[in-house]
Amino acid sequence: MFDEDLVKLTKWLCSRGTTTVQFFEWADTDNSGSIDMVEFANALRAAKLQTFHRGKLRS
Repeated sequence: MFDEDLVKLTKWLCSRGTTTVQFFEWADTDNSGSIDMVEFANALRAAKLQTFHRGKLRS
């Protein structure tokens, strides 16, 4: 199931001309060079995509 969600995210990014790297750099709000679950969930919410719940993506 996770692979399908990752494919959806990648397709969404491509449709907007954004790379995965750009998305993760944007999501890295504390500029640590990595993103945690909170940063990732916040980025998905801001992009109006799925949210993270208990380590899995959900609609």
